[in-house]
Amino acid sequence: MRRVLSLFVVFVVLGSLLALQPEVKAGEPKPLNVIIVWHQHQPYYYDPVQGIYTRPWVRLHAANNYWKMAYYLSKYPDVHATIDLSGSLIAQLADYMNGAKDIYQIITEKIAKGEPLTVEEKWLMLQAPGGFFDHTIPWNGEPVTDKNGNPIRDFWNRYTELKNKMLQAKAKYANLPLEEQKVAVTNEFTEQDYIDLAVLFNLAWIDYNYIMNTPELKALYEKVDEGGYTREDVRTVLKHQMWLLNHTFEEHEKINLLLGNGNVEVTVVPYAHPIGPILNDFGWEEDFDAHVKKAHELYKKYLGAGKVTPKGGWAAESALNDKTLEILAENGWQWVMTDQLVLQKLGIPYTVENYYKPWVAEFNGRKIYLFPRDHALSDRVGFTYSGMNQYQAVEDFINELLRIQKQNYDGSLVYVITLDGENPWEHYPYDGKLFLETLYKRLTELQRQGLIRTLTPSEYIKLYGDKANKLTPQMMERLDLTGDNVEALLKAQSLGELYDMIGVKEEMQWPESSWIDGTLSTWIGEPQENYGWYWLYLARKALMAQKDKMSQENWEKAYEYLLRAEASDWFWWYGSDQSSGQDYTFDRYFKTYLYEIYRLAGLEPPSYLYGNYFPDGEPYTIRALEGLGEGQVKEYSSMSPLAEGVSVYFDGEGVHFVVKGNLEKFEISIYEKGERVGNTFTLLQERPGELKYSLFPFSRDSVGLLITKHVVYRDGKAEIYAATDYENTEKVGEASVKQVDGGVEIVVPFDYIKTPEDFYFAVSTVKDGELEIITTPIELKLPMEVKGVPIVDVVDPEGDDYGPGTYTYPTDPVFVPHHLDLLRFRILEQTDAYVMEFYFKELGGNVWNAPNGFSLQIIEVYLDFREGGNTSAIKMFPDGPGANVNLDPEHPWDLALRIAGWDYGNLIVLPNGTVYQGELQISADPVNNKIIVKVPKKYIQIDEDYGLWGVVLVGSQDGYGPDKWRPVAVEAEQWRLGGADQQAVIDNLAPRVVDLLVPEGFKPTQEEQLSSYDLEKKILATVLMIPLIEGSGGEEPAETPRETAIPAESPTTTEAPTETQSTTTSQGPTETQTGGGICGPVALLGLVMTPLLLRRRR
Repeated sequence: MRRVLSLFVVFVVLGSLLALQPEVKAGEPKPLNVIIVWHQHQPYYYDPVQGIYTRPWVRLHAANNYWKMAYYLSKYPDVHATIDLSGSLIAQLADYMNGAKDIYQIITEKIAKGEPLTVEEKWLMLQAPGGFFDHTIPWNGEPVTDKNGNPIRDFWNRYTELKNKMLQAKAKYANLPLEEQKVAVTNEFTEQDYIDLAVLFNLAWIDYNYIMNTPELKALYEKVDEGGYTREDVRTVLKHQMWLLNHTFEEHEKINLLLGNGNVEVTVVPYAHPIGPILNDFGWEEDFDAHVKKAHELYKKYLGAGKVTPKGGWAAESALNDKTLEILAENGWQWVMTDQLVLQKLGIPYTVENYYKPWVAEFNGRKIYLFPRDHALSDRVGFTYSGMNQYQAVEDFINELLRIQKQNYDGSLVYVITLDGENPWEHYPYDGKLFLETLYKRLTELQRQGLIRTLTPSEYIKLYGDKANKLTPQMMERLDLTGDNVEALLKAQSLGELYDMIGVKEEMQWPESSWIDGTLSTWIGEPQENYGWYWLYLARKALMAQKDKMSQENWEKAYEYLLRAEASDWFWWYGSDQSSGQDYTFDRYFKTYLYEIYRLAGLEPPSYLYGNYFPDGEPYTIRALEGLGEGQVKEYSSMSPLAEGVSVYFDGEGVHFVVKGNLEKFEISIYEKGERVGNTFTLLQERPGELKYSLFPFSRDSVGLLITKHVVYRDGKAEIYAATDYENTEKVGEASVKQVDGGVEIVVPFDYIKTPEDFYFAVSTVKDGELEIITTPIELKLPMEVKGVPIVDVVDPEGDDYGPGTYTYPTDPVFVPHHLDLLRFRILEQTDAYVMEFYFKELGGNVWNAPNGFSLQIIEVYLDFREGGNTSAIKMFPDGPGANVNLDPEHPWDLALRIAGWDYGNLIVLPNGTVYQGELQISADPVNNKIIVKVPKKYIQIDEDYGLWGVVLVGSQDGYGPDKWRPVAVEAEQWRLGGADQQAVIDNLAPRVVDLLVPEGFKPTQEEQLSSYDLEKKILATVLMIPLIEGSGGEEPAETPRETAIPAESPTTTEAPTETQSTTTSQGPTETQTGGGICGPVALLGLVMTPLLLRRRR
């Protein structure tokens, strides 16, 4: 039987026959226990190939966050809290204290000393991302507030001027060969420019409060608009950065409760921040144990005064299973953090007793307490409060605590807030100063009023450990990645498929889980992640086989690199569910550690470790994504002085590549999208003896893609070779060659390209045996004809991309006109699937490089094809807006789809709340401006008698929004739609739907439907389904108006589910329960989508 894995949706069971009986209330509520955990971590940014730190984030976050977070708590001794530091962060801080440096620091020091910079150093400074513009300030301004605490932005004029100058210079010289471009761009900047850029970048990363209390830094801050800094100013900024870093450990020891010094339980994360359950599922228990022990050693040396070790901590990403908990308990851990989402996954009924108390597991007589964090409030601090009035944000936090405090009759309830203690603050006004100081003041006041008690997990266990909920072993499933099972990584397309293939059911106390969606889906399951794990498995296997042949020194160094390669961070950024904008940097760190493992073991590193592509074959970067119509020619300038340029077009013969210049030999390298195995090196270049960079993290010896086909031109002819594995090829044919004016034209027949509708190519030659790149990867999408029998074809009026009739697009130029104007919707029937086609007036390109080929649109489709169903819109937050409309109460849906460019836009939702993620095949056809979605046929079962009804909602995709639907304001802003009614915006009633599938003549019209919200009764607008296929029962076809009035109210729930009818509510437990009791004998299921937040870990 197929296992169903819900990756995004969890059930909130509000009432059940299995629920605990409500506790009898007696007396007045007691103070609520409050645990706040600030989690601080950085992965290893050390590049063992160059022997240097290649990213500055440990140093810069130390200057902005680590010292600060301890310092603020030292000023509020009545507020007890917890701070954890990962072992890899502790080790890197110590490394800096002992003289290690990063490349950015070295460049800044050279500027301070007046030493000349190389072109490469100047070029690195001018990268974005990856250079000295990596902060919110030059792009969005410094977050500050008005006098009332409302967030506003204050641009540093000189920083903005330098950013604009960089963008203009790169645009000006974009067509030059790369090396010439570097010289030309860097020469546009004066010596004063580089001095100012060094000061502004480094000053931006120093804590605001520290700057204001340090006169010489405050003087520099007061000049951010005009610049004109000196080399002495550069030295001043660096001096204070290093002071903050060098005093980070000291500031933490001063307040370490475990040392008896203060109010903070300072603790740790296993060494490299590994996902414990996955390591243990591979059977690598000794590795996970080594991570724990190494973190303890570092903690004891740098934070424990040489005498104490932690009593608990944050297991990386709250990723846990039984074996992980057992190993932690064996190492003396008494507590860990988890998430309320995991309780929901376990089917534990929502009561305050269940969700606001720890759960205790026991292994070999050792107890370990699991504290479930409140997911919603933790995420509000991490992602929402920075954009709110700072005083209102704190009061929202406080009110949430007081809501639970009113139910704390026996005194044992605990509210747990756990989140990043480093990444949010650059987005908060004044680096978080106003929010943190106001919050700590209010917490202090509430304690004095007897309403709360802030404490640490260890303190709570001493007081109320005996009141923790007991876990009972039950049958659960985990992955078994041992032995031959590891080969499943090469086949599975999702975590659900992995469990289907190699899941084993055992009696366990705690499931394989994490904080992000209750599962491990962020780190394993997608092909990019799975192949990364497989490469790690191969490297570890090779290392263990060579252990007895290695020197002790090489073994210890190689094992250290293995632990670093096991970090969660590399896998966090793999796949389509997360994006940093610099995912290739994290991939390169992972590969360099594997590379060093092979080298130290005396083995030749696999060629894929040199590749500028991800483990599934996706290129790091592309030069362009082109929708190519037949006969249309695209031209590209040469990045090498050895050639003049490249052009491409196609016709009935195949794809024509024209390489201009007097070249005796060159290669057209092709990557066929979806292939997983190929070559790294071209057939013309020599295999490199060592890994070298053009500019970190880009290998000098990779053309930029996984080569599945080589088209090699030499001696006047072109031969085609196919990769047979990572290292080898075989000849499969020849391409025709034509000598044309100024170059050579090669025609590759379509028969030699597996995916002609979507493939990548790059062109290169060699110089003195070394690779010379003519063009980096370009993705080509050729027009595709979708085969199938059309069963639905609905035309939507052109020019109605204005919502209720008044909406306008955001002002940023990426929002090209009419990219949300849906023109036509079709469904085609195939043997095993239905294919949906959404035609737009413009797709708008793939401006943010979404993996599905489009970036700007978000689409939801709801289909009704049988009696019963669900009437609630799908959401990612319990209180999130989603499309911000009510659905047709007369036509409950039987299937809902969410479609967008990223992984959160690949959802199939059933009316009972079950969600399948990743089963839609989504692509874009930029030539025809359409989005194509293939839905497995088993999910849509059309009844000829009933027919098919549907609603299609189109909105603007917002990757940083809580529900991914872009909000609408009264006036359009850079990132907000405009044209909404002011009161509708205030009351959160403005629909986020820009276009609605409503054919000409249908009543009510789109404008009428999206204007049907009720300001007085605070009811959302209702959108109606239209008939797509006429049922034999006599329903009207799509072109016939539906004379249905829009209801004044649209309830969010219907009757309890039966075999043919199931219901969800968009509310979460905190919205519907104010007591600890039960809602009734029938289980009501709440549909809550957990956020896939685009966290930037640096």
